Amino acid sequence: MKNRKYKSWKQRVTAFVLGFLVLPAVLMLQSLMNIMSYQILGTAPTLAVNAVPITLILIMLIGIWYRFETGYRFSPVQDVGKVRRAPLYLAAVGIGVQGISSLMMIAIQILLPKALEDYEQLLGNSGMGTMSLAIIFYTVLLAPIVEELIFRGLIHHYFEKAGLAFWIANLLQAVLFGIYHLNLAQGICAGVIGVLIGYVVRKYDTLAAGIALHIVFNMWGYALMLFSVPDRLSGILLILELMLAGYGLGGIIQMQKKW
Repeated sequence: MKNRKYKSWKQRVTAFVLGFLVLPAVLMLQSLMNIMSYQILGTAPTLAVNAVPITLILIMLIGIWYRFETGYRFSPVQDVGKVRRAPLYLAAVGIGVQGISSLMMIAIQILLPKALEDYEQLLGNSGMGTMSLAIIFYTVLLAPIVEELIFRGLIHHYFEKAGLAFWIANLLQAVLFGIYHLNLAQGICAGVIGVLIGYVVRKYDTLAAGIALHIVFNMWGYALMLFSVPDRLSGILLILELMLAGYGLGGIIQMQKKW
């Protein structure tokens, strides 16, 4: 998946600008589809109504854009094969990062209590944490696919083509990933997690690894919202999550490419 950098400065500048334009383009597409949904339904659509069809359209459009720009074509044998080399590490990190996210939320509660209140209110209004099959399908499967295509896919691709070193490109896509969530508390957590997923995609050399990790992370987080953990067990769960994160990350760091 390594991108060849453009040689001319004009191409590099163009790629750098395009990296920043992907996000507003996606947000504009989402807004247009929300407006169309409102005109069709005649009422303000809920997340459960809008999430699945809009995200499916986005996956198709961003997938075509990514395919056209990079020439990448998903290969079940090659891409899934790379993920299957060490699936336990991905699963461990996906679950374990929830512990890291919990620690960040505790810090935000202490340092930025208003930001956490805004996030909790947004979460309550969105319908997250309910047994709606549409929202679960969107959160666990569709959102990870479209977000990985956008951030670890297109945006990171443009930044590397612009000549940026991997870690700079990775940091920039993660910052944009945080901004994409449109609230401070979740944005901070998403930015940190975005850096981690970008590194995982790099190590596994396939976007499929980022999607798999993201799916596990969202699945575990949604399960915790649906089935609340008793306070007396929350500390033990946090320790177990952090241990899993350490195990998974340690294994991924030590991985050597075999292709």
